[in-house]
Amino acid sequence: MPVSLKIIPPPAWRPAPIRFGYWFSALGALIVNAAVVGLAFDRQDEGTKFWMLFPAAIMLIWLLVFVLRLLFWLFQHNYADGWDRRREETFLLETRRGRRALQILHVNVDIPLPEEPEQSPVTLLMKGPSILKSQPRRGRKDFCLHTYLPSLLVRHGSDDSSEPEQQDLMVFRDRLQKMLADVAIELASFSPKQTLSVLFEAETSILPRRFIPVWHDSLKEAGIAQPIEYVDGHGVQFIDEWLDNRINDKSLLLVIAAQVAPEMHQGSTEAMVALLLGNRLTQNTIPPLALLHRPERTEPKFIDEGIVQAADWVPLEVGKVKHVWLSGLTVEEASAVIPAMVLPLLSGVSSLKGRHNTDLIIGHAGCVSPWLAAAMATLAAKQTDSPQLAISADRGTGTLWIQAITSV
Repeated sequence: MPVSLKIIPPPAWRPAPIRFGYWFSALGALIVNAAVVGLAFDRQDEGTKFWMLFPAAIMLIWLLVFVLRLLFWLFQHNYADGWDRRREETFLLETRRGRRALQILHVNVDIPLPEEPEQSPVTLLMKGPSILKSQPRRGRKDFCLHTYLPSLLVRHGSDDSSEPEQQDLMVFRDRLQKMLADVAIELASFSPKQTLSVLFEAETSILPRRFIPVWHDSLKEAGIAQPIEYVDGHGVQFIDEWLDNRINDKSLLLVIAAQVAPEMHQGSTEAMVALLLGNRLTQNTIPPLALLHRPERTEPKFIDEGIVQAADWVPLEVGKVKHVWLSGLTVEEASAVIPAMVLPLLSGVSSLKGRHNTDLIIGHAGCVSPWLAAAMATLAAKQTDSPQLAISADRGTGTLWIQAITSV
């Protein structure tokens, strides 16, 4: 579950210090009054010394009440000490839990950007010109505003006369095989006994009975030697749950997210992302590219608080963040980010060159969006040696997730 320091209760109420002056003043006044009353009784009955008996009785009653008051005050004070001690321990534990992070060991991004020999994908996205255009879908005649991945086989001279669905499946297979082959090269540095947890997310109009066998065949053909464990999850929330429950695992986490031939074509893009992650406490085989810190979940109207908290999990210094990456946001959610840019924390982000919305550049990437934002932030952190923020949306809950990525 997301870490929230706001739910930690406030410090305990503490009793006011005992005012000994008031107590002893009251004792003196009571003794004087008791002595006066005792002298009055002595004039009526000379056999009893009431002027001494009454003050003595008053002193005993006062002493009993004072001791009870002192014990009650000590009990309240000790209870407050215990409460504050437990509160401080909880605060430290939650802060340590909030400041957990994963190592980013490998990043692979496949998006439909134009090929330029000296320009990396992150550089092209930083420049920001939109490549969205109205064009026919792959193998089809209907036009819509979108971008898509070209077939690798077409580039090598093969024809594209097959059915549109078959072309979609070929692109899915070819791109996936290439991505998994790169992952297998990275995993070659690890022992064959190293366990690998795989999270696979896909959004596509290709029928599951067709693309799921392709996924399993591609994974097998990649030649990954490590034993594989499939895990269930969705988006950035899975990272939050992993940091809570499996931070001490020796297993690596491989995230593969793909959107090919999406159901909703208007304003969309095809994309694939691979992220290989390791736990900081257990992975020391290869040096990490960057660190993925605890993501922070927030509502769009509280995005400024979410950004501050996500930065505090690192923690980040004011003005150190140079780029903010947005992906998978609605127009309203993206607009909510603009007022937050005046935060002192984001003073180093240029309003024109430091905020990058991938939806406006290449299109909406569906389930790939949070991983695309994290991947581009990782590549940018490596290239610029500066912290990055990645902001994406969870369409299921309507909340935003903010991730801080820092170079090592």
